[in-house]
Amino acid sequence: MKHIFDEIKARKDRTYPSHIYLLTDGAVYNNQPIIDLVKENCHPKSEVKVHTFGVGNGADANLIKGVAFAGLGNFTFIYRDDEIEEKVIESLCKTRLEYLLINECSILDEDENVIAKMENLPAVLQPATAFNFETLLVGQA
Repeated sequence: MKHIFDEIKARKDRTYPSHIYLLTDGAVYNNQPIIDLVKENCHPKSEVKVHTFGVGNGADANLIKGVAFAGLGNFTFIYRDDEIEEKVIESLCKTRLEYLLINECSILDEDENVIAKMENLPAVLQPATAFNFETLLVGQA
């Protein structure tokens, strides 16, 4: 996750606050270092929030809730595949952002290496409420 915070810190345009959405099955053996990293990078003046999604029955509630609390964000548990879209939209609505714009999406492995990247994504997505993101990084916790 350090890579994600480094990307945010390197941004030149800080017009909008940053929201990180972490989806994980919660199969992590070192919860506390992850929670501590989030806590170091998320505080009211940093304008960075981390929201978490625990996917599947094996998601560690301590990790999902701990990261969300440390990141001043929301947490959601998703137990069935058919709930993902609904739960993600619900979480986006909780943040009350103005619009969603995803310019880039990166999928990271457990060592924070980029294993897939999409750039120049389609224009603004406008669900019931619109939102804004500069970069979307997806990684394993």
